[in-house]
Amino acid sequence: MWLRRTLALPVQGTGLKEIASHLGFPWRHKGMDGMMVGMMYARYRDRREPFAVEQVMEYNADDVLALPFVVNRVRRLFEAAA
Repeated sequence: MWLRRTLALPVQGTGLKEIASHLGFPWRHKGMDGMMVGMMYARYRDRREPFAVEQVMEYNADDVLALPFVVNRVRRLFEAAA
């Protein structure tokens, strides 16, 4: 991957959540992840436990918004270094 060879960030992984967090993205549900959402849905489907639709929609929206946020921040880093 081009970015891995070109940019070093002080983070452990290369996932969107970790990189976006480091660059300052304001996650609304910091403790939530895809596995948790899947488990919440399975409990709703199997046991009719309440399903936090609004929370899940915000979580999904944050995932969509985080990618262009990261791209813009990385672009600014490269422009500043040029």
